Amino acid sequence: MVISPIDEKSDPGHTNSTLRDSPARSPRNQRLVAPSPASAAPLQIDRTKVDELRQILDADQVLQGTGEELSDFSIITQDSTVSENSRTWISRVRVGGLLFAQKIFKSWNNPDFNQEQYNTYLREVDILKQLTRKPHWHVILLLRHYTDLKGQGCLLLSPLAQMTLATFLSRPPSQESIMLVPRWIGCLACGLAHLHLNKIKHKDIKPLNILIHGANPVIADMGISNRFDNDSKSSGPSAGSRSYEAPEALNGVARGRRQDVWSLLCCYIEILAFMKGTDNATFHRSMSLGHSSYYAGHSLIVDWLNSLNPAAADEDELAFIQLLLDSFKTNPEERPYARGLAEQIQAIGEQRPHKYIGKCCVVDDTVNDSSILNASQSILSKPEDLEKGSLLYFVASTARSLDENAILTACSSLASLYRQVSNGQIRSIRSAEQELLLLIAPVRLLSIHVQSCC
Repeated sequence: MVISPIDEKSDPGHTNSTLRDSPARSPRNQRLVAPSPASAAPLQIDRTKVDELRQILDADQVLQGTGEELSDFSIITQDSTVSENSRTWISRVRVGGLLFAQKIFKSWNNPDFNQEQYNTYLREVDILKQLTRKPHWHVILLLRHYTDLKGQGCLLLSPLAQMTLATFLSRPPSQESIMLVPRWIGCLACGLAHLHLNKIKHKDIKPLNILIHGANPVIADMGISNRFDNDSKSSGPSAGSRSYEAPEALNGVARGRRQDVWSLLCCYIEILAFMKGTDNATFHRSMSLGHSSYYAGHSLIVDWLNSLNPAAADEDELAFIQLLLDSFKTNPEERPYARGLAEQIQAIGEQRPHKYIGKCCVVDDTVNDSSILNASQSILSKPEDLEKGSLLYFVASTARSLDENAILTACSSLASLYRQVSNGQIRSIRSAEQELLLLIAPVRLLSIHVQSCC
């Protein structure tokens, strides 16, 4: 069972928007499968639900997910503030009944701010616009940006998540939550690899900058990120969070993409502690990380990882612990790149395939019927040929979850959606989710079942 990380009754901002729903209702967490022989009768399609999805899609399409400037921001209604710091705040906003996240840069006309603040805003817009070209499941999406009447730069972002990874790991571990977190490990590696593939170095990976939307982890906050060309190395002082900064960043020497890998490995260590029944605060106290860094506590953490080996739950967990020991190196040259890390994580799974990575980021090899594959691959690219976690990958791999009769009926709809994504008509991941349901639901050969995959 997958638990929702938010209590619906206590959430004043709750709506029926699929961008805001818990895993039990989010289209991202739905799998399309053919009905069993026992349910061969035609399905009764809920037209109200289909109409609701169409309205959501229409509103989402107004924003398009292109990252361009929004000329008419009167369509945005402020809802409530989520968090705030000295320079920015995050708020809930509504567009056509949908809830989104909005990051607001406090007015640079204020004497307390300067040109640097304005340049920070422009740099984040530039980076996020670069990422809209190929949206990824595990990376925040910039829908639009604009400057409001107060002279404040505003980023309209999707999804509006329920919480951060830091908040999730701060809660007392339960059986349900412990079962939920392992597959986030590989998904986050794929998200980071996507950033690096697009020549973006995040520079501030930490649990506070990883959002949890339903059952899906999303890398966010590109506030100090930078783009690079062929060489990703930089040097000098770093503005990242000291606790999770790589040794080379703390020492002010040249560092490249693998500084992000160090920071992600620190997040993995906290996830592993959670899986072993320890909340984040307790783990930090035990490792003396309160006012220190993972670099300073490196030897103590390595000793802790080694102590877990004899008590590993299974061979897969033992392999993951060993991967951490092999990767958590103070010398960046001894660390894997993000793509290599993702591949090593996916390789773990003798007892339970894909335990440490979501199906959204792996190729599903469980379907071998040649007639099914021929029917889908005649009009869709093979998922193996596409970037894992990408929007096109999602569309192309959907056919793998359908039986032969269903795929023959739904294939043209899938191909239509694939073409819309390929030519840029659909750019938002959320739009694709809605469109997929609207294209396939009327077929009446399919039923929608919730699954726990991100």
